[in-house]
Amino acid sequence: MAAPIIPILKKVAVAVLTDKKLFKKVMGIILGIIIIILTPVLAIVGIFSQLANVDMSEAKQFIAEYETTASMICEKIEQEMTGLGYTSLQIEEAQTLYVFALYDYGEEEGFVEKIVSCYTIEEQTDEELIAKVNETFGTEYTVDEYTDLMQEIRDNHVLDENENQEENIA
Repeated sequence: MAAPIIPILKKVAVAVLTDKKLFKKVMGIILGIIIIILTPVLAIVGIFSQLANVDMSEAKQFIAEYETTASMICEKIEQEMTGLGYTSLQIEEAQTLYVFALYDYGEEEGFVEKIVSCYTIEEQTDEELIAKVNETFGTEYTVDEYTDLMQEIRDNHVLDENENQEENIA
């Protein structure tokens, strides 16, 4: 069935390509169909591109406020924990916990004291810390979430300590 169609299409193509008037008519019809199909598509794209023009100044202002607030709270956490004798790793972990998990609580009254109270100067497991954080802030973080979040910080801290030891030996 498909075999007779091919010779017919071949004859039509030869006729269209050899006759200038017929070629212009066929191309006009094809171009008309393309324009009819593309016009609504271009209109829709135009409408959505207008919606995509977003004023980034509000986003920039939000980011600047976020950074300012986060850096102020992180400084307070560092001052409080340093004064109480916590290690630099514990301070970094508390700051990271604040930025990535407890940011929404940062402007509450007594936040810094609350987050510091979750840590102990003695050895503390992640399970104990997360239980205290969940109890203090009413959250439901898992130990795995916390451990995954802190793993890179802990790895970097170990690398920094090793570099410092090497420098002291040299």
